[in-house]
Amino acid sequence: MIHLVPGPVEPTANTLKAYASFLGSPRLQTAFWQDYSALANHLQTICQTTNTMAIMTGEGMLGVRAAMKSAITEGNRVLCVVNGLYGEGMAEIAEGLGAEVTRVTFSDTEFDRGLLMQAIDQAQPDSICCVHCDTPTGLLNPLEQIASLKKQFGVGLLIVDAVSSIGATPVNVDANGVDILIGAGPKALGGNTDVSFVAVSPAAWHNIIRRDYRLGYEALLPFKDVQNAEQLPYLPHWPGIAALRSACEDIINTGLNKTYERHLIARDFVCTELERCGFKLFQPERALRSPSVTAAYLPHGMSWQDFNTALCKKGVQVGRGVGEHANTLFRIGHMGPQTDMKRLKKAMKIIRTCL
Repeated sequence: MIHLVPGPVEPTANTLKAYASFLGSPRLQTAFWQDYSALANHLQTICQTTNTMAIMTGEGMLGVRAAMKSAITEGNRVLCVVNGLYGEGMAEIAEGLGAEVTRVTFSDTEFDRGLLMQAIDQAQPDSICCVHCDTPTGLLNPLEQIASLKKQFGVGLLIVDAVSSIGATPVNVDANGVDILIGAGPKALGGNTDVSFVAVSPAAWHNIIRRDYRLGYEALLPFKDVQNAEQLPYLPHWPGIAALRSACEDIINTGLNKTYERHLIARDFVCTELERCGFKLFQPERALRSPSVTAAYLPHGMSWQDFNTALCKKGVQVGRGVGEHANTLFRIGHMGPQTDMKRLKKAMKIIRTCL
């Protein structure tokens, strides 16, 4: 089966080796902290940051909830960029925490810098929240533009869900002034669903310490000095950390620029081939197309069930649309190991036969 679902990706054999043997107790083995520290350093390199990495056991939504619940308090003014399912999710989490939420809502095929600038000026938020890559629609928000407005208006925190973009395109945390960056393994990094991480700036730690939320599984505060203390708030999933370390080493050894170029080549190939086959791409504007996932409309008159069944019979698995797009879109995840061009060329030939 050619697996092209936009997460979890199919890990490489090298990454999967970490799951093949018993590693021992992470509370007793010094080798665990070697893996943890090495992974933290690799993630800092990939994300281009010196900020602290809190590495957690759980999938990407754990990181999102950890960031929001640890840094946002009741009464905070939070502005959320909402042009996709996960942007709305961040807004709902902030509302659940008692924040005063301003939604800047675009369609899920556009970004309007002028509208965002006007909203920030009016709302005077304490924090801005956004999703870098909205996986359900393949939208890539222009992080640099959002970050520049955060700096222009002196907003306290910029919180970014980059689960689907890290490893596929630069996030440049320090240069962009991102205070909390959320990531996870099973997308472009090529890991699994068992590890998420949050990069936390000094300004964000100040908020987190003041918030003083430390009892929940998703609390970030207990992770502030874990490497120095060599003590985590719960038993971590060592194989997942070792596996993601291996996956990140593959990226670093390949080179960040080459890795990003590979994702762009894969995206452009998939988009070109889909259009050549007669599919309509969901994102009309090339600048907003994610290098990690492409969404397209299902063939006219064909249901998702029929399309999926036809593809699976011929050995290709793609992703279904999500939410309101569940019955109109399909998605191809060209991320991490799934950027292999032999795999993509073979898959596109098969997709062409299923029209």
